[in-house]
Amino acid sequence: MVRLITYITLMVLFLPSWTTAQISIRATVDTTGMLIGDQLQLKLQIQHPKNAQVQSFYASALDTIQDLEVIDESLWDTSGTDPITIEKNITFSIFDSGYYFIPRIPHAMFLNGDTSIYFSNDIPISVSTVAANDSTTLAPIRTIKEEPLTLEDVLPYLGGLLAIGGLFGLMYWISKRPKKEDIAEIVPEEIIPAHLIALEKLNALKEKELWQKGEQKEYHSELTYIVREYLENRYHISALESTTYEILEELKNVDFDARFKNNLTKMLSISDLVKFAKAESSEEINKRIIVEVEEFISTTKIEDETI
Repeated sequence: MVRLITYITLMVLFLPSWTTAQISIRATVDTTGMLIGDQLQLKLQIQHPKNAQVQSFYASALDTIQDLEVIDESLWDTSGTDPITIEKNITFSIFDSGYYFIPRIPHAMFLNGDTSIYFSNDIPISVSTVAANDSTTLAPIRTIKEEPLTLEDVLPYLGGLLAIGGLFGLMYWISKRPKKEDIAEIVPEEIIPAHLIALEKLNALKEKELWQKGEQKEYHSELTYIVREYLENRYHISALESTTYEILEELKNVDFDARFKNNLTKMLSISDLVKFAKAESSEEINKRIIVEVEEFISTTKIEDETI
């Protein structure tokens, strides 16, 4: 299993060194529109000085996209001397219609005695259903052939009559029942604020000690669910069934402070990598991310929200 501890730690601490003047990573596809089941080719191109070296390449980031399947992956092709250009082709297919984003693929580069993480650009992909064949000829309209009446044809009507009769009988029985002298008082439903629900679940998650037992995927799955449920209850968006990109798009239409966008993206991305890309996070990250989730919830809660 590919281990991405170094990459995730750098994402959490915001430490990657960006020297775009020396190293550039570019991702392109043949077209941004495709039909279900078609195969597209993703080309990754890296330009770097001759004293730099590609140490790691994390194609597992593609596993975070539901319904995407990698068909083939070529070896790196090298050209040039200084700068050096290397290229790789990844053939993939998507098996459901909709809008997708090819994520930024991380690369670990060694330059001037230091290893840093660099990302390719993300790419939007539109997947459509199979188009109908315009050359198909329509058959002429046939006359309706009448069939003799059978018991199966009458049964639905008899069932409807019995149901109506039963409804009237129930209404009559209710009207004849002795009425209670005292009517119970209707107690309004208690509405618990979104941040209290989330903080209570975070405390329960801490007590389980999942990551301490080696259950990292379960730990990050529950943590992501708590964050998404809080966003749905707090900002009234569809966060539980949406991708990270869709959540960020919906938050643009509500009263969400853009200062928290990067922190929220980081928390959701780390959990996605652990859940879907089979990455492993370090003890430092597991401790730090739940603290950041608590700080995010406490900072964005509605101040005058009471039980």
